[in-house]
Amino acid sequence: MVADDHATVSRAQFSSILQLEHQPVICDVGANPVDDPPYANMLALRLCKVVGFEPQPEAYENLRHRNLENELYFPRAVGKAGTHHLNIYQASGFTSTFEIDDATLAFIGNERWKQLATLKRVEQIQCIPLDDMPDLPDFDLLKIDIQGGELSVFQTGKTKLSKAVCVITEVSFFPLYKDAPSLGDQHRELMQQGFLLHKFMNPKSMHIHSTHSDSELITRNRSQLIDGDAVYIRDLRGIAEWPTNEIKSLAALAHFVFDSKDLVLRCLDVLISRKVLPANAGMKCAKLYGG
Repeated sequence: MVADDHATVSRAQFSSILQLEHQPVICDVGANPVDDPPYANMLALRLCKVVGFEPQPEAYENLRHRNLENELYFPRAVGKAGTHHLNIYQASGFTSTFEIDDATLAFIGNERWKQLATLKRVEQIQCIPLDDMPDLPDFDLLKIDIQGGELSVFQTGKTKLSKAVCVITEVSFFPLYKDAPSLGDQHRELMQQGFLLHKFMNPKSMHIHSTHSDSELITRNRSQLIDGDAVYIRDLRGIAEWPTNEIKSLAALAHFVFDSKDLVLRCLDVLISRKVLPANAGMKCAKLYGG
């Protein structure tokens, strides 16, 4: 069985078990398609809807020319209201309202990184708070990657975030940008808003340069954590009191987006206890997972 066939079977079986009545809504802030987003498979299976924001003109044009079924994008910047400087670098993935820290590039940046981190131009952008963003429905998941600007979105989007069950945010382990918020800053804000850290995804590390870095065996060692994605979930200790549709959305996201099978099964336990799902739903899902 090829991978696509397996995905189709998994989708059909899991959808049948979960009995998902509505498609979870994903808000993507910083939707620049440099890499596939973590929800790419779920979107390809048409099991979610995406409302995305991307202020970079080139990146926004790339999004506009995709197959836009279940996707809607706007060329807007999200964050603290007002005018901000947007630093556009050679690689659009580095673009940020913060300046890249030269000391960090000198410490871990290789020649390719230094070229990609070359500043092309600086533009002025108008940011709109997430809570004031027109055309944005209530969403289940906030996926955000805006190179240091995440904290300002959380701080100006508390009303919208209060309806979400999950946040996937890029976090910084090492200061790539000058004065940009760290993992600790984001963590404190999300904790205050009722989210708990669930897991890390796709941590990235870089090689620390030394006089021995000309050895291929040495440069293969990349021990310095740089950044990665952190999954935060609304406090699961109260999941028994959540609305049924939120539990189903979380189960779908845990299955398709951030691969937390044990969380899926816990969600199914709650749904079974409410008699929303049949008593054998958990066993069917466990067998799907190979248990």
